[in-house]
Amino acid sequence: MTDRSEIHSLAEELTLPNVLRVLYKSPADLQDTVLQLICETATPDELSGCLTGQHAKVRQMAARALGRLGWSSRNDVKMLLMDCLMDDEDMDVRREVFSIMLDLSSHGDKAASVAMRAYLVRLMHVKLASARAR
Repeated sequence: MTDRSEIHSLAEELTLPNVLRVLYKSPADLQDTVLQLICETATPDELSGCLTGQHAKVRQMAARALGRLGWSSRNDVKMLLMDCLMDDEDMDVRREVFSIMLDLSSHGDKAASVAMRAYLVRLMHVKLASARAR
């Protein structure tokens, strides 16, 4: 079994996107440990930078990390998450971000509520357009 110091040294050797990609395949208890290490070593800007131009699983884990670490309420991070919600081509990434927005909304965040509504309206329009096309 890998101990915390070994994981920490591996995390320092790898780039953040690679750590997030490996983290996606890890068991939940290991994910929590690594997310805590990421919290101690990465900045919100580094994590939010992983929301664009990376593998879908990296974007998903970056969103999850931002949500779990409480950084999703920062306005700059929230704007990136909203962009992911509306524009990301991967449904798992959008699902992860929607869950974060739902949590923010349940704590009274108006911008998150608006983003969720806009996303749901967009989904309904897509469904209606595909139904009409048939």
